[in-house]
Amino acid sequence: MIVRNNLLEGVPGDGIVPIGCDGALITHNVMRDCPRLLPDSEAAAGIWPWSCDNTVIQYNEVSDHKAPWDGQGFDSDWNCRNTLIQYNYSHDNEGGFLLVCDDGSQKMPTSAGNTGTIVRYNISINDGLRTTGKHAGFSPVIHLPGPARNTQIYNNVVIVPQREAGIDSSLVAFDNWHGYPDSTLFANNIFYALMPMDYQAAKATRIYYDNNLYYGKHTIASEDPHAVAGDPLFQSVVWGGNPGWEVLKGLKLKPATPAANKGRPLVREATKDFFGNKVPVGKAVDIGVHEF
Repeated sequence: MIVRNNLLEGVPGDGIVPIGCDGALITHNVMRDCPRLLPDSEAAAGIWPWSCDNTVIQYNEVSDHKAPWDGQGFDSDWNCRNTLIQYNYSHDNEGGFLLVCDDGSQKMPTSAGNTGTIVRYNISINDGLRTTGKHAGFSPVIHLPGPARNTQIYNNVVIVPQREAGIDSSLVAFDNWHGYPDSTLFANNIFYALMPMDYQAAKATRIYYDNNLYYGKHTIASEDPHAVAGDPLFQSVVWGGNPGWEVLKGLKLKPATPAANKGRPLVREATKDFFGNKVPVGKAVDIGVHEF
């Protein structure tokens, strides 16, 4: 199944949801201006697979999602294996950028769980700002509830501007959904924030932060053995409210960036960065979405 080149505008609920597919491709779609119309009991997100294997979600833009629960731009949901979320632009979504979840009450043969999700070379700007409704004040940028396994989140850029009081300060939050995640890697990401950011582990096991660049105050930075601290030197910082892809060129790195060659090698096949540049295989890479 291929879902390509669609505009979804003014949809208050879910956007694109492949169900029961193997090898679905969701590419070059835009979902925007999602109004707050659902009752407080409802959850929705932008683009996500359910009960699927080998889904690829790439080159999509999701913005302004206002669902009362969830409300993220992108989601790898339960009973999904080997979901790949790459080269997407998420911004101004009240529920956050990313949900990786698994309903631990559902076992084989009903559910294979959530295993092997990879989230790489995506850009998140001003995601996670819920202030109204039953779940006001809970909107981590990245939310991982339930016993999802072997998740890798690497080479992304997450930008959090200064925010008003009452907005969740969690950049990452692990959570319970009949169990907790196990074996989750955050590597080579740029976490750029103008306010102090928290990282909630709950009872999740084997969480690894490595080779990330932190700008601002991040409580997890001291637990990252190869953390890089400081300004990544974007060509220009991009804030919220910017639709379209052209503005994202500002997130390319300047030559003096401290992110150069500080990322651990993770790709095993020919791969591009967000801007189409080749990523070296088996060698140190640049932190973030731009291979300088």
